[in-house]
Amino acid sequence: MEPTVRHGADLGFIPVVVRDACGAGHPEAAERSLANIAFVGDAVLTDVATLTTTMA
Repeated sequence: MEPTVRHGADLGFIPVVVRDACGAGHPEAAERSLANIAFVGDAVLTDVATLTTTMA
């Protein structure tokens, strides 16, 4: 997930990562990846409930 988000940001997109809609084989690695994405600040991090409320 993290390389895809970074690549999208490098191409000028603002990636939206829906935390609870991402799959991961290793939960701790997924949390580290999400923490790195949040730290860099190139993407919007949200959850399903917030996204669906915002889009309604």
